[in-house]
Amino acid sequence: MSVWERRDTTGTIKENPLNLSADEEKSLQAIQEQLKNHADHQPIIADLRDATVVRFAKRNAFDVAATVEQIAAYLKWRKDNGVDKVLETPSYPGLELIRKIVPYAYHQFDIDGRPIYLERTGMINVAALANRKLLPEEQFFHSHIFGMETLHARLQESSLKRGQRVDGICTILDMTGLGFHHRSVLHILKNATDFDNKYYPEILGRLFVVNAPWVAPYLYQAVQVFLDKSTIERVQIINDLSHLRTAIDSSVLPKEYGGAYEGAVAEVLKSDDLLSGEESKADDGLEKELVSYDFTRVIESDATGGVFNWYFECDDGYDIDFSVEVEADGKTFFAKQPSRCTTNKGSFIATGKTKVTFKWDNNFSYFTSKNIKYLISCMKEDQVTKST
Repeated sequence: MSVWERRDTTGTIKENPLNLSADEEKSLQAIQEQLKNHADHQPIIADLRDATVVRFAKRNAFDVAATVEQIAAYLKWRKDNGVDKVLETPSYPGLELIRKIVPYAYHQFDIDGRPIYLERTGMINVAALANRKLLPEEQFFHSHIFGMETLHARLQESSLKRGQRVDGICTILDMTGLGFHHRSVLHILKNATDFDNKYYPEILGRLFVVNAPWVAPYLYQAVQVFLDKSTIERVQIINDLSHLRTAIDSSVLPKEYGGAYEGAVAEVLKSDDLLSGEESKADDGLEKELVSYDFTRVIESDATGGVFNWYFECDDGYDIDFSVEVEADGKTFFAKQPSRCTTNKGSFIATGKTKVTFKWDNNFSYFTSKNIKYLISCMKEDQVTKST
């Protein structure tokens, strides 16, 4: 168990109120009583902070049996895998490789003392991350565990310095460079999320998403499927970088994110081209179709507030006749008038039950078939953006 998860033995850290309901307090007491029956983990369990137990309890909606089972499994996992000693070997195998694939930094603390994790998600070398020959899964997860234990250590450091318990980390994800090709590694993000829910639940304090390009809503829709409600509620998509200064003092906020800090953070926030040729070509996540005459896709929404999005591109510089026809409220109209184009993107919000027909017409040039790549979707309005 990490030092941050243990009860304070220094007498200098003031614990935060748990703010539990009467039923939750009752469940917490029952969980603590049942944990005492796990003799294999004594006296470790007696050393657990109440707040640590509550983290796991929240993950299990305060179900007593499920929480006890998860905590016992967590402590066994740490013991069996020597997790308490992970930070003793900072130059572990794969570190240099991970640094080249994922641009990230542990940077200072926010105004509440939370350690800041900064990642340029949009600049991740997607092809290298997905290449298991280059980056074995065990190396990826060792790096992830090392990172989580580092953040735990920094939480303890901050708590001791402030004399007040600091709970949760502050994360900034920079989406500059994000593209459809990132869909090819969503399964890796899901695996990491499942891993954290199992061994590091409720560790997120706040999460800022900055520099989100227009493709972000499509990818966010896919990511939301495996994020829990508490995580989604902590996500803030920032359009105005100055908003970061409400959570992070300007003196420690890097200049490129609206602060005054001019240190060497940028040196580690870069990724390298580790693969070349065909190996570097990751799947861009778009649907593909060869259109000889015409091609049509239809999607529908039964609810007001459904946001229809589309994007397409035509290979080799060719154009194709493209239109978006809408049927709603007993009327038919074009959200995108038929016209020849090499690429197009757009969106609109449904006002009720709506049917949308996306059509690519190549009859004017059927002797030359066109390769198109496209993505169309319909999501709830609050999934498209949650900006500040």
